[in-house]
Parts: sequence; structure tokens; C-alpha cells
Amino acid sequence: MVSKPISILQTRIMNDEHFQHGGTNIHYLEKKLGLQEK
Repeated sequence: MVSKPISILQTRIMNDEHFQHGGTNIHYLEKKLGLQEK
């Protein structure tokens, strides 16, 4: 069983227009979660 926060995150990622068009890289999730330093 998948936890609710994980399924919410998965839904947000799958609905993201940039993700759907491809071209994402290893830093995509870091940016999405605000973990990457600017």
C-alpha cells in the first residue's frame, strides 16, 4: 500500500506539463521539492 503523501506527490509529478513532455533530468525532483540551491 502506498502512503497518501507519496501518492499525492506522484499525482503532482504525473500532471506536471514539463514532466509529461520529457527532457527532465536527475535534478527535476530536487527543483520540484525546492531542495536545489539556487
